[in-house]
Amino acid sequence: MRICLVSETWPPDINGVAHTLSHLADQLHDRGSALQLVRPQPRQGWHQERHPGIRAELLVRGLALPGYREVRLGLPAPRRLKRLWQDQRPDVVYLATQGPLGWSARSVARRLGIPVVAGWHTNFDHYCHDYHLPWVAPAVLSALRHFHNGCAATLVPTHALAARLAEQGFQNLEVMGRGIDGERFSPLHHDSLLREQWGVGEHQPVALHVGRLASEKNLVLLEESFRALLEARPDMALVIVGDGPARQRLQAVRLCQHPDCYARVGHAARQRALEYRWSAITDTFLTVLQRARESPHEIAHPCGV
Repeated sequence: MRICLVSETWPPDINGVAHTLSHLADQLHDRGSALQLVRPQPRQGWHQERHPGIRAELLVRGLALPGYREVRLGLPAPRRLKRLWQDQRPDVVYLATQGPLGWSARSVARRLGIPVVAGWHTNFDHYCHDYHLPWVAPAVLSALRHFHNGCAATLVPTHALAARLAEQGFQNLEVMGRGIDGERFSPLHHDSLLREQWGVGEHQPVALHVGRLASEKNLVLLEESFRALLEARPDMALVIVGDGPARQRLQAVRLCQHPDCYARVGHAARQRALEYRWSAITDTFLTVLQRARESPHEIAHPCGV
């Protein structure tokens, strides 16, 4: 089976969508599917070896999102998409993102009679509130509904999300569950050297936050929670693993004193903490929390997860 993945983000981008698509590509490749990939041209200096399952790749022009340069929007490329799919027609097109590139791919695929399946990876309508544009949310939700209802199916990670979207008028919803690598995220990976790098003792409690540092991650609650923890346990060490446009602001308020506490150190940093804090309320699957449960940690979350 030939499947074309269309996305405005892909490794080495660090976000949940890119991570999920990487694992999806692994699984499809293992099952014998031939993959195509359509994505924006990576930022200068960013290089990633092509995934072994990708038989053809189309790089389109991209535009950095103002104020959030880590995110690149793919620009419409109808002629190039049409040429690719006429030469190497896929059996199905999977749209991972609903930006300009996603809309362009949806339109071209429908004109060529190629089935289109979309994935629901991000609650973009919720982001309007995080970026102080609540009046835009209804229009965003309407556009998302139009986008997804024009596809043969929309794949969502949970039954709860499928039920919520159905109440909002979304159609043709199917649940494609996800999982966690229990060997990689395990308490067996306790790392004393990592704790030394954090500047904490072997038995000192650590509050760990892992996630992109951006407004939609409810970082105000994160700051309030960390300060409350310090009042209750002055010996509590705070570690933040992640990066994003809000990193400089968090460093400026000196919420975390140790120089390594903002390091992007990959999955090893998540292996051992006594409390695992997660402040975001807009995520679709809460992958980070699932991994914390495997590790195991005490988990604090505003929704009671």
